[in-house]
Amino acid sequence: MKRMKRAQDAETTAATTSYSEIAAVMLQALETISSVMPASELTQGLHIPYVRRRLGVSREMIASAITASGVSPRFQGIMDEPEARDTLALYDALQPVLLRMAAVSQDLRFTIEARVVKTGGEALDIYAAAKRVAQDPDEVQVLSHLQSMAAHMPKGKGVRRKAPLQAPAATTDPSASETEPHQPITDPPEPS
Repeated sequence: MKRMKRAQDAETTAATTSYSEIAAVMLQALETISSVMPASELTQGLHIPYVRRRLGVSREMIASAITASGVSPRFQGIMDEPEARDTLALYDALQPVLLRMAAVSQDLRFTIEARVVKTGGEALDIYAAAKRVAQDPDEVQVLSHLQSMAAHMPKGKGVRRKAPLQAPAATTDPSASETEPHQPITDPPEPS
């Protein structure tokens, strides 16, 4: 019931709002999110691949290390406990936001790609029809449209089917026996 209501609201919104207006609202929302995002001086000078390769420590392991650092005097001074607790608070608060943003991103991408695929299929149908109609010498206008479409057709992409391999012709020579071992063909010795 809730999904149907959302779908109806989305259809109503899309019908009354242009795509450029929807994009402007979404970009404004992203700017708002970006402006409230906590900044960290830790990110200065670090590169994304460097950080991503070192993400193997779980949240639970960090929490255990914080506890060990606070309880045992031997571990004090190795970890900045207040900063570590703040890191876990940041993770706990913003991880659901990150997951939701990723889901929205995937939904938006899928929506765009599904529409492009549908419309692209229709464009290929028009192209195929134009190729047939352009064979008529009286259809000069269609020929110009065909040339315009052909200029934008993808080139060199996709998997091309190879011609099926032809099986070697069966020999009818009765002297050739299947039980004899295969002998490689060699060039005859040169006369000396």
